[in-house]
Amino acid sequence: MNQHDVFSQIKTLHILAIHSAFHYIFHITHKDSTMKNIFKGTAHFMKLMKPREVRILALAVFFLFGTIGPLTMLMRPNIFPGTWFQFLLVTTLSGMFSACIILLMVKPLRLVIALVIIQAAMFSTKQIEEFIVGAPPSQRIIVSDHFIKFSQNELDTIETKRTVFGVTAISFIAIGYTLFILVITSENKRRARLEAEFAIAQSIQNSLLPTSVCKTDWCEIAGATSPATEVAGDYFDVLQLSENEIVVAVADVSGHGVGAGIISAMTKSALRAELQHSSQPSSVLQHLNTSVFQVTDKKMFVTFAYILLNKQTHTAHLATAGHPPLLLHKSDNSIQEIRTPNLALGMQEHTTFNDTLVHFERGDALYLFTDGITEATNTQKEQFSLDKLRELLQDVQRPSAEKLSASVVASVRSFTETNGLPDDATMVVVRITS
Repeated sequence: MNQHDVFSQIKTLHILAIHSAFHYIFHITHKDSTMKNIFKGTAHFMKLMKPREVRILALAVFFLFGTIGPLTMLMRPNIFPGTWFQFLLVTTLSGMFSACIILLMVKPLRLVIALVIIQAAMFSTKQIEEFIVGAPPSQRIIVSDHFIKFSQNELDTIETKRTVFGVTAISFIAIGYTLFILVITSENKRRARLEAEFAIAQSIQNSLLPTSVCKTDWCEIAGATSPATEVAGDYFDVLQLSENEIVVAVADVSGHGVGAGIISAMTKSALRAELQHSSQPSSVLQHLNTSVFQVTDKKMFVTFAYILLNKQTHTAHLATAGHPPLLLHKSDNSIQEIRTPNLALGMQEHTTFNDTLVHFERGDALYLFTDGITEATNTQKEQFSLDKLRELLQDVQRPSAEKLSASVVASVRSFTETNGLPDDATMVVVRITS
């Protein structure tokens, strides 16, 4: 293997890396590509890492792949392994090439630009050396049928360089491996701590939901929820105020995760406290709005749906605040959309809330849901939509509230296929039995 072959192989590897990067960008932007999900998962993993750990990981990769520099110099067949500047340049560029992939993985366009620039520099090491330090002195090489005498100083210099290059390669591997183990150990400890915290948060989140189906002699109420992440921002509640009155509420905090879970817990507490004073929808939403506004920032809000069911009057006194419409499924299989034009909770401190009154009969059903149901998207970028939900509800044979709510959520999850739920999805069914 001659010098030209060695450099040809190194450059070929870099060309393949550039080609792979462009191929990678194309696939992650293609709607049907499985590479898109791989990219999302990898990018999500990188985003979860602390910036300091990402930098250490990039440094570890720099050292590990920086060994290409000294190894390339050692693989040359000529006696003189190259200049110190050439050694430094090739080592640095090799390490930077790989480190950029770690640092810019979540920014594909910048990644490609950086790789192209570094690759161009790899192809121009000789020109860069001549531009910065001048042309290197001519070096004698041994060919197969010639013998050349070297002075002791020349042999010492050659031996020193080869020793330094070898030691550098071994040192880079050791340092890179050590840093890599450091990052993995630190990340494992952090993930274990986060998992424990998530477990506690999930336990708190689960305590927000009713533990059983609400069944009375005149109605049946049940709900199901599927979180998009470990901790949901959705919650629903069923509160029996008396033999004749039941409150049903569904809330959807903007975003999802631990922060949204905390706000949903606070909203539940505020609702239960307010019901000690008033159960009228407009009054309840007014006080909840004040509470949410005071504890959240401007970017966070809560959509809310509230129903006060009354057995004696056969009415549902209800209000929605920035929430999807409630559906009234009549016994003749027709479905009506009901909503009140109110802002979501927490958007303005001083605002009024409207409510409305609807009558129900035996055999009717009321459906409350969050936008995670209707806005769930499949791999073809199609939404589950309100129309699909209506069709699903009209096609079923009026099962129990518990089975229907679970069936709707399961249908949404099946619809999204491998996409997963982009948002928390909640469905609550109120069935009037007498």
